[in-house]
Amino acid sequence: MKIVYKWKYLDYVWDNPEHKEDAINSGNYNVSTCFLNDVDKADDGRIFATVPKMFNFAVPASVVTVSDIIEPGGPLLHPYPDWSWYNNSNMCDNIVNVYTIHIKCNHIFVLDNGYGSDNESCDPKLLIFNLENNTLVKIINIPPDVATNETGSGFLITPFVYLPEKCECNRLLDKMIVFISDMIGSGLVVYDSSKNSSCRVESDFMGATDYINITVANQTVPFTAGIYGLTTIRGDLFYNPLTEKKVYKMKIKKLLKCPDKETANNQTKLVGELPIQTGPLASTKCSLFSTNSLQNSIQGTNACKKFYPKDMVVFAQNDKKLQVVTGMKTLQHHNELMATSTMMYITYPNGINLNKTNFFVVKFNLTEIQKKIYFNTCIKSEEHSACTKSDLHDVIL
Repeated sequence: MKIVYKWKYLDYVWDNPEHKEDAINSGNYNVSTCFLNDVDKADDGRIFATVPKMFNFAVPASVVTVSDIIEPGGPLLHPYPDWSWYNNSNMCDNIVNVYTIHIKCNHIFVLDNGYGSDNESCDPKLLIFNLENNTLVKIINIPPDVATNETGSGFLITPFVYLPEKCECNRLLDKMIVFISDMIGSGLVVYDSSKNSSCRVESDFMGATDYINITVANQTVPFTAGIYGLTTIRGDLFYNPLTEKKVYKMKIKKLLKCPDKETANNQTKLVGELPIQTGPLASTKCSLFSTNSLQNSIQGTNACKKFYPKDMVVFAQNDKKLQVVTGMKTLQHHNELMATSTMMYITYPNGINLNKTNFFVVKFNLTEIQKKIYFNTCIKSEEHSACTKSDLHDVIL
């Protein structure tokens, strides 16, 4: 594991000192309640991250790139694409609130869930920027009846972009399929660019029956949530409800038909069971990566076979640097797995301790951790009959 960046607190590249002072005085920036959530890396090496409006709305820019300017808190963050996307008089023309991003074919997909202050929320939208010139190339507006369930509940959080096999990157905008997880409404948004249409898919497996404890204002309360992590393996969409210990999958071809709930239930397959609830998912070939907050670790397994907690291969464990992993990406172009983590003691309303290191971006050599998964799930497995000659090719690049 290599530490790429670390921060005590998050600060920005401001236009001038007055710009920062105005943001603080207007309540648009509170350094104690800005949290790093997700990360991704462009082909040119730029590191993108998200700073969502998680506990309050004092976040001046929700999508950022990490600059090479180092201050006492850590590297300064540059708003992406620039400050003009965060200071329009019409709030809904801005980038309002982004938890996760996805980079595909040198385009960044920015899921803006639209949640601002209580009386200033906007409809969710997906913004697509070409990273070659940082220009907006497409906006996908998500209708309210797709973004929420029948009761009006919904919180869109994770986009995952899938390009069908044999489709080249120059056909991305015409052929892409975008899946978006709804963590609160327990559903999935499916956007098919070839038809320029979106629909909502729900199943009983997308909701949560279990819970985790979270601390709010020094009180521990039970919390349940639906889908957070999304990834694809061999034509299947994999997902996990945030407060469940199970990973499920559905055929992408069947999801494109927008099945009703009963049909979706019948088409859902259990992929495997985790030792504890996980946040983000990431994958490459048959290798599936998840997190373990009890062990403060990142783990993986061969997900082309049904797996159980004993099949998890821990390839990184660190009590200080991997406490709460909120974002994770496999970067084929760079042969890396990259993740963001936050210290567990952070609570609302007090926020972070500005004197301690609170946020990390770490990376791993992708080939090396794939080899470790193969060695521990196949070669060392007692079930040698489950291993085939194709396993090495399945798990490793």
